[in-house]
Amino acid sequence: KFTEKFIRIFPFCEKIIMNKKARTKLMLRLGLMINVVYAVYNLLTGVLYGSVWFGAVAIYYLMLCAVKFFLLFRGFDPKGSRRRALKDMRISGIMLTLLNLTISILIYQMIVTDSVHLYGRSVIAMAAGYTVFRIVAVVTDWIGSKGNFDPIFFTVKGLSFSVALMSLFSLQTS
Repeated sequence: KFTEKFIRIFPFCEKIIMNKKARTKLMLRLGLMINVVYAVYNLLTGVLYGSVWFGAVAIYYLMLCAVKFFLLFRGFDPKGSRRRALKDMRISGIMLTLLNLTISILIYQMIVTDSVHLYGRSVIAMAAGYTVFRIVAVVTDWIGSKGNFDPIFFTVKGLSFSVALMSLFSLQTS
């Protein structure tokens, strides 16, 4: 089997391949790093183009980083009970609600100012690439984990779905 051959060649990858929790933590960390870079990118693009939109998107991604940071350092407690996991899920839900409030402010700002966003091709190409990446990642993650309702894993999947939708919405305004 391919997995067994891969582990024989790269034994240090066994924990990530075989342990769902380790794999989720790794992906959450990588996602956190990507979101920090994307937040900084949006902030710099907002300053460069004088765009309130990109500044607000940067704030959204910084808030998203806070949720992921919370999940990484609170949600994966090996001694934690299911009750605590459900509490962490509720706290993450409140944080996601704040993220949705940020999106609502973005939509309101877009409608009130009736602004059209004209950006360079490179900006739109980077946004499109990121959006495609997020949508593919979310779809493959949901397909690969049918029937699992661990509160923390479910929260991470919901968070990923929210990010994919925000990326799609952001791309539509470019």
